[in-house]
Amino acid sequence: MRAMLVVVMIATPSVLTQSVSQDTAEVVALVALFAAALTFFEYASTYPGLVEFRDAPPFNRIRFLSLFLTVFLLSVVCMGQHDPAVLAKLISYLGGMSLMRLIFPIARFG
Repeated sequence: MRAMLVVVMIATPSVLTQSVSQDTAEVVALVALFAAALTFFEYASTYPGLVEFRDAPPFNRIRFLSLFLTVFLLSVVCMGQHDPAVLAKLISYLGGMSLMRLIFPIARFG
C-alpha cells in the first residue's frame, strides 16, 4: 500500500498537467517504479536498507501527507495556468493571500 501511495504521489504532477510528452510520462513512470521498489523493500526487509525511515510511523505519515499535499497543490496551480478551473483559481487565491499574510513589513531603523 505504501509503495502504491508513493507511485501516486510521483505521478500526480504529470497526470494533472496536460502538457506532458510521451517521453516525460515514461520517465515519470520509471522513477515512480524505482521509488515504489525502494519503499517496498525498505518496509519488507528485516534490516534497514539505504534509507531508514520505517521506525517512525506517525512522523512518516505526517511527512508523506504534507509532501503529497504540497505536490498536489502545486500541480493544481500549474494546471490552472493552462486550464483555469475554479479549483485552480481558489488554490492560487488562497496561496496568494497566505503569502501576503506571511510577508512582514520591514522596519526601518535610523
